[in-house]
Amino acid sequence: MSISLVYLCRGKDNGFEAAQKFIEYYSKYDSGCKHELIVIFKGWDKTKEVDKQNLKLQFQLLDAKFVELDDDGFDWGAYMRVTPMLVSDFICFLNTFSRPLSNFWLKNMYDCIKAKDIGICGATAAYKAWRFSFPFFEFRLGSIISYPLKIIRRLINHFFLLNHYPKQYCPHIRSNGFIIEREIFIDFIKTTKIPISKRDCYKLESGNRSLSDYVMNLKKRLILIDKNGFGYDIEDWINSKTYCSPGQPELCIADNNTDLYDRSSISNKKQMEHDVWGKIIHD
Repeated sequence: MSISLVYLCRGKDNGFEAAQKFIEYYSKYDSGCKHELIVIFKGWDKTKEVDKQNLKLQFQLLDAKFVELDDDGFDWGAYMRVTPMLVSDFICFLNTFSRPLSNFWLKNMYDCIKAKDIGICGATAAYKAWRFSFPFFEFRLGSIISYPLKIIRRLINHFFLLNHYPKQYCPHIRSNGFIIEREIFIDFIKTTKIPISKRDCYKLESGNRSLSDYVMNLKKRLILIDKNGFGYDIEDWINSKTYCSPGQPELCIADNNTDLYDRSSISNKKQMEHDVWGKIIHD
């Protein structure tokens, strides 16, 4: 069986620096298994053409193949468009800010997804739905000023997404650093559309008709995997010490959200933990 590793290399929002970091970590840590590296280039304007060509030279040294796509549809759109072009049995998707953190990171995911009863294996996961909850409050000037705006933003998202989410929990594998059988993803693509907004992306990741929901309806399991190759079923995700867990010591693939958690204040860490898991797990 074959694997395509799809890395989304987007030019905007510090994409050049993120891609260089990916190359550094991809080269540093042994994936542990044979695979085809596919790099999607999107969002590179003419002012960054030199950076783009520089990256292509670096990726060529890694035997990567390139796909050029228009800069629309967010990450999901890129994943959905590239998949029909591939012929591998399994596809692992990585966003622009991804980077592996341990040896055998891809082999561990591949060994997991080969089991017939497993539908998705991912490096990060979450329990909570996009439902309104009050943000945490701190007696600091910045927090006092921004708190009403945070509430308004949460209320807006709540009402726009109200009919697309369960009342409280919706266990899902996050849409980065996950591996899935190509045919299952192809079938899922046929049931949905390319997203045109961030809220559409939220629905694809964790709504009532999300990819995780689609896989569970196939009677297949969602597995969260750590850097040692240990897989966790839904009820044990919160104990994995990966995403939004103090120190995130068992994380096998980092991204911009795991980085955000690491550099956040204690109160913001608690907020993220509550938003992800439905409870605070910070020491």
